[in-house]
Amino acid sequence: MTNARATGDYFHADHQWAIGQTALFYDALGILPFKDGFYSSSDKQIGGQTVGPEESPDREALMAVLSTAMVAPMDGINLLNKTRVMQTCRLDGTVLRPDRPLTPVDWCFLSAGGDDPMCFLYSSHSDVEGSGRHFYLYSDAPRALEPAMLALGDNAKHILLNWYNNGEMSLFVPNASLTPGPEGHVYGLVAPVLPSGQWAFLGELNKFASASRLRFMSAVESGQGSGSMLSVKVMGSAGETVRVCAANCAPGGWAMVCETATFQQAGEQVFVLLATGEAC
Repeated sequence: MTNARATGDYFHADHQWAIGQTALFYDALGILPFKDGFYSSSDKQIGGQTVGPEESPDREALMAVLSTAMVAPMDGINLLNKTRVMQTCRLDGTVLRPDRPLTPVDWCFLSAGGDDPMCFLYSSHSDVEGSGRHFYLYSDAPRALEPAMLALGDNAKHILLNWYNNGEMSLFVPNASLTPGPEGHVYGLVAPVLPSGQWAFLGELNKFASASRLRFMSAVESGQGSGSMLSVKVMGSAGETVRVCAANCAPGGWAMVCETATFQQAGEQVFVLLATGEAC
């Protein structure tokens, strides 16, 4: 057995999107926690067993990707939202998933977070060579966010980025917050600041799992200060264009630096991101 469904029946159960609690159990058994099929659009689904509309299609797709199992949009003919579905995968259909399934953070079960068994504060991660552990952080509602929720060390620096609004980016400090996306939930990316203090690799920000190792093999910094650079090894499909981004520290604060990688044929390429100006 490779996978099993980890959610209630689509549209017929409360919180049918919530894979996290069951994923804790399945992951311990080495079974991928499949999020049931879903509608990728908010259109009325003519002829479907359930006509919809799906009011939170982003969350449906997000949970499917971060489950690490299959992604199963089941829209009717001409009703699938291609843009949203492509946020889950490479051009060749490979799902850009994290390294482990999305599960509740330990904070949910400790005294700091209470003992709510249905705590919908979830995390997953991707470990990128040279860049470290990148977290994906989901909350069903706005709340104060703490580095301790992800067991981040007191001296470790991380960037907190709003996936729905990339302009909302800062160091991850206690009592941080993110503005909810259009559907009311919060989805943030947490990226480690590299040893120089100049870079934090962010990845491909139009994909739900932005730093998936099925896209990025490594992200390695070199040089110092304003002359520093980040070399990123990227995997792509023939005809695919990948926008690679990182945060760079300058005197005015953290700035987004991005380069576009275009693949004439499937394979690996190395792209270099250069510092934006004077070092911070």
